[in-house]
Amino acid sequence: MTDEVKQYTFLCSELDSVYHELSRIMGVSDSIMIILYTLYDYGDGCRQSEIYKLSGLTRQTVNSAVQKMEREKLVFLKNGEGRNVCVFLTESGRTLMNSVIRPIKDAEESVINSWTAEERTEYIRLTQKFVEGMKRQRDKIKLSAGCINPLPDIP
Repeated sequence: MTDEVKQYTFLCSELDSVYHELSRIMGVSDSIMIILYTLYDYGDGCRQSEIYKLSGLTRQTVNSAVQKMEREKLVFLKNGEGRNVCVFLTESGRTLMNSVIRPIKDAEESVINSWTAEERTEYIRLTQKFVEGMKRQRDKIKLSAGCINPLPDIP
């Protein structure tokens, strides 16, 4: 493993750790924070299936966390088209989302805005390039593992 790969994976883990600590500081579980974050970005009434696709959480984790949030009256569910279930925030859920996610979004904006326009563009370009490369590598691994039913891409 090259030093660059080690450094990259360490930085990814370190960033995950920062977000984990933020969820602890805010008094919510990682999965609830990620769901609130997803609802903040993609809007109230997001399909539950979209939450797991957009967040990277498993279906089971999203389902368990949403059920917990429903019991705590933070969200309510409505049937959508077909078998889709849409997740809506209650007023207390919206209040929690704003108190938990807004400070994190402000912090992210502060960091990104401290960079030059060129640095922001380069960061996004290189991150997209890495993601696309890893998707190609994932597909090669799927083929070599004889994966018959590959998972769909998550946007």
